[in-house]
Amino acid sequence: MPYKHNDRKRHHFKKHTYALNNYREYNQALRQRGRFDIWISEDIISNWQHDDRV
Repeated sequence: MPYKHNDRKRHHFKKHTYALNNYREYNQALRQRGRFDIWISEDIISNWQHDDRV
């Protein structure tokens, strides 16, 4: 097989394993990963619904 021809000469890297020390922070970081916050000014909140609807 052609992809195995140079297999002995190839430099293979060992997969890195992470040692977790603080699982609480790790789990919190996973929860926060896709989160984004939107800040809305008071003017927008006060005019959120228009009272003069037809």
